[in-house]
Amino acid sequence: MSHDTITRYWFENDDDTLSPCYDVVEWAQWLSRHDPVVAITRLGPMESLLPDASDHTLVSTIFVGTQPDPLARPAKAYETVAFSGHTVLSRKLSSSRDEATQTHQDLVTRLSSLQ
Repeated sequence: MSHDTITRYWFENDDDTLSPCYDVVEWAQWLSRHDPVVAITRLGPMESLLPDASDHTLVSTIFVGTQPDPLARPAKAYETVAFSGHTVLSRKLSSSRDEATQTHQDLVTRLSSLQ
C-alpha cells in the first residue's frame, strides 16, 4: 500500500491545494504555526428551532488538516460547523479553502433565513 492511500494529515499550500504529510510530528509543528481559521460568523439566537438555544448561533469554518477517512479523495481537510449552545446544527467537510468558504456562506445564508 502506498503512502498516498493512507494519508490522514495534510498541509495547506498557498495556492489552495493540499499536500500530504506522513509524519505526525512534522504536521503538528506546521499546524502550530498556521492560522486554521477560514471564517467565523455569529448569528442571533435560534429559539424557534431549539428550546435550549444559547444567545447566539456560531458558524465556524477551519482548516483541520486531517480527515476521518484517510482513503477519501479528494482529501476533506476543512470543516464547517454550526453551533447553537451545545447543539451542533450542521457539520460539513470540504476539500479546498474556496469550497469551505462557499459552504460557510451557504450555511450562514440558510440559518439567517430561519431566524
